[in-house]
Amino acid sequence: VPPSLKTVYCLRKLHKKKIFTPPPAPRPLSPQVTPRQVAMAFSIQEPVLVDKPVTAPPEKPQISLGTALAQLRNTYILAQNEQGLIIVDIHAAHERLSYEKMKQDPAHFLATQPLLIPITVNLNRQELLVWEKHQQELLQAGLITESCGPETILIREIPVLLHKADIKQLFHDVLADLTVDQRSARINHTIHEILGNIACKHAVQANERLSLPQMDALLRQMEQTPNSSFCNHGRPTWKQITWPEIDKFFLRGR
Repeated sequence: VPPSLKTVYCLRKLHKKKIFTPPPAPRPLSPQVTPRQVAMAFSIQEPVLVDKPVTAPPEKPQISLGTALAQLRNTYILAQNEQGLIIVDIHAAHERLSYEKMKQDPAHFLATQPLLIPITVNLNRQELLVWEKHQQELLQAGLITESCGPETILIREIPVLLHKADIKQLFHDVLADLTVDQRSARINHTIHEILGNIACKHAVQANERLSLPQMDALLRQMEQTPNSSFCNHGRPTWKQITWPEIDKFFLRGR
């Protein structure tokens, strides 16, 4: 069916109208931006990993040993915390603190002393082979040795802390350990024993009077020192008596 005159007129009228506006011409790039940068901005890039500071997980805080109240028999500290009362064995606690402090001082392990008179040690064939093989281990342990004959060696330097030890016997024992296990912790163990004895002798002794600030300082050091719940000989250093235990003893709440 041919279109009517009215339809043709409307179509011509629409054609004359600007129903589409072309986009404006692209603006020139800023001199600070290059075409390469534009292309990179719209390209797919790998995600960038940003390094974040790594923080160690917080350690569980040890129980607070509270505030010192008094010294009992010049032997124990009576303290109070949120859980109740705490009794601390002063000598045992100070012994552990001294021992741990000496352990952290490399001088106690690395220091050696030359001997005015070197120690002569006779070795059998097996011991001689072990000695020749493990020179580095012996050196790291603080034993400076040298050959002095077919089956004899001289020990010229030893760890300072072993100056009263039976060096000959200790050396034979170390070689025996190295023969079996290719390693020996005997010297290190002996040094730890000596450190423990030194700490025991230098710790606060019974019947020594402490002020409240001194007792509080001891409690704070215990809270920050590893293994402070036991002395070097395995005895406990403190005991907690909780408020419920005290209430139960006095039959409170019944």
